[in-house]
Formats: sequence, structure tokens, C-alpha cells
Amino acid sequence: MVDVEAIPVHGGSLRVFAMRTGAGEQGAAVRSLFAEEAAVGLCGSEYYAAFAGRVEELGRELRAMMAALVAQGHQIAAYGAAAKGAVLLNAFGIGTDTISFVADRSPHKQGFLMPGVHIPIVDPDQLVARRPDECLLLAWNFAEEILAQQAEYRRLGGKFIIPGPKLTLV
Repeated sequence: MVDVEAIPVHGGSLRVFAMRTGAGEQGAAVRSLFAEEAAVGLCGSEYYAAFAGRVEELGRELRAMMAALVAQGHQIAAYGAAAKGAVLLNAFGIGTDTISFVADRSPHKQGFLMPGVHIPIVDPDQLVARRPDECLLLAWNFAEEILAQQAEYRRLGGKFIIPGPKLTLV
């Protein structure tokens, strides 16, 4: 018999602890992790309800910002065909009516479409070639690196919309 306990940690990740039933008590490291998670509030529904509220607010703010930019005649692209970006686009209902293309460095993604929203994925050189006014950063956890890589696009006046942890336009 195996006793398994799974604890949600980051996004869709799970931290799983498994041990034979009756194999003994949890070690100090496991007890420490449980205590850390309890202190943060990961064991209660309030933590997740607050997170859901923050996500909903971000969705409203991002859609409003992008709608205003489109109404002003701006062309918007996106950068990073990451899974988290596909989730963001689908969850917030952002598609080809708002985003012209998604740039991504991986040649394995170029020539395909973003799942669910069917936005074409192209080489990042298209940011400079097509010069959209703004670019939604879908790999926001790599913002510093991507902003540095796209210095030429930014020098030409391109701006990045960074959705997390707080919505910003740089």
C-alpha cells in the first residue's frame, strides 16, 4: 500500500510525496516544506480564491488596454509561443482580432498556430520587419532577456505589454 499526497505549487505543477503506508514519519525536510506552504496559505481555499480574483482583474485590465490600443489603430503582436501564453490568450479571449502574429525563436514552433486562438507563429525578425506598435509578452518570466534580445525593435519605437506580475507597458 502506498500513501500519496499531492500539493499544488506553481501553475499546473504538483509536488508529490509518496511513501509506503507505515514506513515511518515524514522527515524534517518534508515537515519544513509543509510548514512553509501552510504559512503562505497554500493549504486553504482562500489563497486560490484570491489568486482567481487577481487573474480575473488582470484579464479585465489587459483586454481593456488592448481594446483601447486597437481602437487607436495600433497593430499588436505577441512574443513567446509558450504554453502559459496559450493559456493566457485562451482564458482572456484574445485572438486574431487583436493579435496579428506571435514571434518565437524556436524554429519548431514557427509556421504553426497558437493552440485555440489560431494566431500564426513566426520568426522574431518579423517584429522589426513588420513593426507592430506593441507586443504582448507571453513569456513574461523571461522579460529581461527578451527585452534585451529585442533591443532593435524597441529602438524603432516598439513597446512591450508585460502582463505579469503587474500589467505594464515598456
